[in-house]
Formats: sequence, structure tokens, C-alpha cells
Amino acid sequence: MRAKIAWRLGLVLMLSSLFGCSDADNSGNEPEQPPGGTVVVLNANVQPESQLIARLVGFDQFGGELFISERTPLRQEMAYQRIPNEVVTVRLDYFTVTDELLESFSTSVNLASAVTITDPPMVSEGDPVTQWFAYMGCNRVADGAGSQNLPSTANVPNMIQDFAEIADPELQSPILSHLIMVGDLVVNHVPGTATLASQLEGWKAVFQTTPLSGSDVQLVTLAGNHEMLQKINDEETQNPPTGEVFTQAMMDFIPASNGPTQAAPNLDGVARDESKLTFSFQSGNRFFIQLNTDTYTGDDTPAGIGFVPLYWLQDQLIKAQDDASIDHVFVFGHKPIKGEEGAGETIAPSQIDAFTGMLCNPKGDNSGTKVRGYFTAHAHYWQQRSLECPASDGTLLQIISGNGGTSPEQAFFLPPNGYFGYTKVGITESGALVLEARGRFITVPDDAPGQAETTVREYRNIHN
Repeated sequence: MRAKIAWRLGLVLMLSSLFGCSDADNSGNEPEQPPGGTVVVLNANVQPESQLIARLVGFDQFGGELFISERTPLRQEMAYQRIPNEVVTVRLDYFTVTDELLESFSTSVNLASAVTITDPPMVSEGDPVTQWFAYMGCNRVADGAGSQNLPSTANVPNMIQDFAEIADPELQSPILSHLIMVGDLVVNHVPGTATLASQLEGWKAVFQTTPLSGSDVQLVTLAGNHEMLQKINDEETQNPPTGEVFTQAMMDFIPASNGPTQAAPNLDGVARDESKLTFSFQSGNRFFIQLNTDTYTGDDTPAGIGFVPLYWLQDQLIKAQDDASIDHVFVFGHKPIKGEEGAGETIAPSQIDAFTGMLCNPKGDNSGTKVRGYFTAHAHYWQQRSLECPASDGTLLQIISGNGGTSPEQAFFLPPNGYFGYTKVGITESGALVLEARGRFITVPDDAPGQAETTVREYRNIHN
């Protein structure tokens, strides 16, 4: 569809609470300042013969429709005014003159400040999704809140609501194949393993009470730093025995055991059995790679965290590249490549370029990649960004879905990032990829009972 609609290239959607963006007032009088926010749509390459119609719809945090514009012919500049400031998500729709909905795009907004979105990646309504999976991370309660939540230190109300939605056939069509949890299921972060074992048993007990436990959705769990590491004097270090504790407790949710071990040649230098902490598996034409981003290499100092097994990863990527039965590779890890929190909050800095380049260019010859993105958490918010590919063309998609229930950093509490929920990734009939982030408002306290159903916060095409 993107190839057929050339006018959309260069489209810029500006979302703002400023009011000087409407059509000029030629009367010489100052235009009246309307209440609420203003959305300006700029189309740099509008072709008159396209004869398309545009509409903007705004929703509040409960999914209630607060604003809907008139349908107007597509122009180079369109202004939508008097949008209530309570709107947290807008949807842009494109129609034919015969009222056929062609494409849509949704995104979270904060009308209290200016937001610019360039060339929204529309989802074609004529190319339905045939496969969905979901992923999320960081569902634990805040540090220090564990004592009142034992034996589970998950944000239980949010976990229960999400697991009910993900398994609900009336809400999910088609039914999701997998839910992948990318770490920080519980708080832990303390020496020893007794607390971790207790917390994981509590987590499983909560899971068993949810509809997800009896559904056809396959649950996959990956460890995060709160499961793998200990924190002493405000510094994180490795806690090697937690690896076996996690894999034993979560064995029902670990579908493979093909990760790196200490067996020769041990190119990644792992210092314990990592075969069930890092692993891969295939589902149809999709290949899923799960990475322990705190792989243990024997370094028990604060510098010994944040490592991924690059040799093992490259071997997996090359095999996937050469396997004709695999069309899409999805790579997951708890820690992001880049985030907003600064040093110590990503994978090991010494590995960033090699890791990114490997995902962009597995064979090192610019022959392309089947990797559709790196899906991560650790940072307590939702974010999509494109990372530059070192030594090769293109960019790498990174999604942070660390808003599963852990209190967000204060800077990300408000819209468009301030919501709890999960992320869905779909494959369409044509092989395009669709991203849908779902979220609910953050309550005070954020683990209050009776959490609301999620609403769509982002809906876009991420790969053609």
C-alpha cells in the first residue's frame, strides 16, 4: 500500500497545544484562540488525483471518543482544532471518496507540549493480521514494596488484568500464539536464592489463577536483572546461583535449552550453564531468540554485568538467515541497547556496536537481515526508536515495553509514555509487520485492585 500511495511520503503530523497553526485569517483580525489542543497535518507530496479523505479521532485514557473531525479532502495542510486536552491517543484515518477505509495510524499524544510525527507508518485495512504475539517486561512492584506483596512481588492487579485480556478470544483476533515476558517478573535483587525461589513460586501461583494459564497462548519467560543480580551497597553484581533457581522454577515457560554452556569451545566464556537462560525456538515462519542480558562470565564485580553471548547469537542468526522456512527473526532481551537513563542501564557498552551490527547485518556482507527488531524492557516506559546500523546500511528497530507494572520514572509518568500494558506484534497476509501497544492509565497506588482494560496507544506498520 505504501508503494501505491506516494503522496504519503513525507507526511508530517504535528500535535500541539499551540494555536497559531490553523488556516490564515485574511480579514486582518487576530484569530480567536480556541480552547484545547490543535493538530496540524502537513502532506508534502499530495497528489490531486489521489482524491483521498482524511479524518482525525481523539480518545481519552479509557478509550472514550472525545474528538472526531469532519472528513475532508486531503490537502497539504490541515488543521484540527479544539481537541480536548484529555485526549491521550489520536487515530488518523484515510478513506477513498466511496468511504472505504484504506489505512490507519494511532499514536499516544500529550497535547500540553508539541509532538511531531513524520511519515506515519499506516496499517493497511486490506491486509489483515494473521499471526499475533505479545510481549512485556517489568511487571514487578517497586523496590522496597516486596514485604507487603509476598510471596509474589509482581504488580498483581496489572498482571491479572493483562493476562485476562491476552487470553480473551473476544478481544484478540486472531488469538495470540505467545506471550513473552522479558524479565523483572519479581523484585528480588538480594543475595542468596531463597527469596527469589519464594517470589517465583508466588508468581506462578498468581499465574495459575488467570485465564492465561488454561489458554492456548504459550507463555515464555526470560530473566531480568532483578532475577539474576544482587544489589549490595547500591551496586549490582552477579549472583551466579540464581541462574539454576530461575530455570528450575520457570521450566514450564522455557521452551528450549539450546543456549551457551561451558562445554568447549565456549567462545562466549560463560561461567555457568546458560542453556535455558539464553535460548531460541521456531514457531512457523517466525524465529524467536531470547537473550540473557546479564550472562555470567565469571566477573563478580560491578563491571561483570550487561553481557550478551555474541558468538552464540551470531551462530543463531546465520542459521536463521540460511533457513528458507524462516521469514522473520525477533530478538528479545531484558536490557536495551540504548535508553534514556544513562550509564549502567543498557547492555555492556563494549558490546553495543557489535551487537547492533550483528542484528543489522548477521553475515557481515550487507546481504540483508531477517531480524525485525530488538524487543526489550528494563526502562519503565514504552518507546519505539530506530538505531543506526554500524558499518552497514539502514536502521534497527528497538522497542522498549518496560511498562508492565513497575512504577515509571517520573519523567515518563505522563502521556504519551505514562501507561501500563503490553505490546503486540502481528504479521499480515502479505508479510508486513504491525505493532500495537496497549495501555491503561497508572493508578495511585499503581498496584491498586480493579485495573482498567487497556486501550490502543500505538498502532502502526513497522516492516514491509
